[in-house]
Amino acid sequence: MKLFSSKEYILTFLFLLMAALGSAQPDVVPAASYCISDGPQTFQIFSPPNKTWACDIPSLIVNSSAENGSCTFTPSDYVGPLPVNLVISYQNPNYTTGDPTPLPIAGAHFTFNVTISNTPILTSAATGSMCSGETQNYTITTDVGGNMNWSRTAVAGISEGANTGINLINETLTNTTSLPIDVVYEITPQSGCAITLYYTVTVDPAPTITSATTGSICSGLPHTYITTSSIGGTTYSWSRAAVAGITEGATIGTSAIISETLTNTTLGPIDVDYIIIPTVGGCDGPAFTYRLTVNPNPVVSISGLDYIDPNPAPWYCDNSYPFGDILTGAPAGGVFSGSGINDLGGGTAEFFPSTAGLGLIDITYTYTDGNGCTSPITETTRVGTQVYINGLIAQLCESDAPDEYNYTPFDGTSVILLNGIDKTPGIIDGSAAFDPVDADVVVGANTVTYQYTDASACVNEVSQNVDVGMVPTANFSGLGASYCENVIDVTLTGNYAPDGVFS
Repeated sequence: MKLFSSKEYILTFLFLLMAALGSAQPDVVPAASYCISDGPQTFQIFSPPNKTWACDIPSLIVNSSAENGSCTFTPSDYVGPLPVNLVISYQNPNYTTGDPTPLPIAGAHFTFNVTISNTPILTSAATGSMCSGETQNYTITTDVGGNMNWSRTAVAGISEGANTGINLINETLTNTTSLPIDVVYEITPQSGCAITLYYTVTVDPAPTITSATTGSICSGLPHTYITTSSIGGTTYSWSRAAVAGITEGATIGTSAIISETLTNTTLGPIDVDYIIIPTVGGCDGPAFTYRLTVNPNPVVSISGLDYIDPNPAPWYCDNSYPFGDILTGAPAGGVFSGSGINDLGGGTAEFFPSTAGLGLIDITYTYTDGNGCTSPITETTRVGTQVYINGLIAQLCESDAPDEYNYTPFDGTSVILLNGIDKTPGIIDGSAAFDPVDADVVVGANTVTYQYTDASACVNEVSQNVDVGMVPTANFSGLGASYCENVIDVTLTGNYAPDGVFS
């Protein structure tokens, strides 16, 4: 027989040793605690494999028929009060209790203390809901009592990271999305059977306002703000406190549309804050502040209008300033308008009384500032005195009776002219007559002018035309002194043909 060489022996030994080590399996031994609902549990000692398992309640342990060191332990087969403490053991047949030097675990006798407990059931709610940003207050309770550990992994869409605790779940969860998110908590007893229970809380999103945070408006103009949110179906409640310098008092509303007219009584801008609360599905979003700046309207004025004593208001004669009176508006840069006004730009204008007309004349200066706020100011001046001729017929015949008419106002300064010739009545009482046969009346157009000198020495006049027609002398030709009965028809021609009628 050929002997192995030393090298071959060493290699063979190492191979067998490595194979033995590589094939080793961990023993499966009893846990410290089981639930009454747990099914069959397999225990096994692999080396040496011929152990015998036992329990102080024998019916709970069934050894493998192959006697390979394994058995089946079934907690759910236990009948009796709970919790119960059991002793489970295994025995190597080669070991005796009298052996003074027990072998290691794998080859000796060993015991395990095991508890079977009731399977806990959550008596607190298994599900719940909360609004994003709120702090929940959930106390874990079960039918068996005792302390309960809880844990939660990080959840996509929830700002807060993973967390753990005992008995009370009182953390704040923030949903950063626009949809509800379910967050699952795993709950395990600190003692008793090992089981995992679950509590699921739905974190409803809270709306956030997405519309503008600021705005501006001019005093006295209506302003409308439309609130928008990150989530459809959001409702709103808003409030505005009273603000010094703003005429309108505090107010509240429940619409997405805020519409108000605010009046700034100061010379500077005033910020007005609206506090808006968005709500959807019973969840309030964070309070939102919309700040509206109410700009004052510019203060404007007109200078340069004449004042003629003894009248307290500006007063011009219609022949004043034939080249225009210069007016200035403040602040510069506005626009003048009104009868008799020629706007020069830059806040200046010319006023021509002669083209403005008699009586009260409104002159307006309008200025718009850098905030887009516009203020007009209107001052009323007077050009002379408005005078009137009433009741004068525009067309008369030479043969017509005198036409009575009135003039106003009147006093000792009143003058009536006919074609430039003074026809002022001897008695100034506001009435006069136009006589078609007056020596100064002409056939055709005649001008009647009424002049009145007011307290400012302005000579004011009004004129009206009267057309006077000559009374015609009718005649015709073509008619003989006598005719025979059988003469053909004769044509007669009037001297005003084709006008006139034969009869």
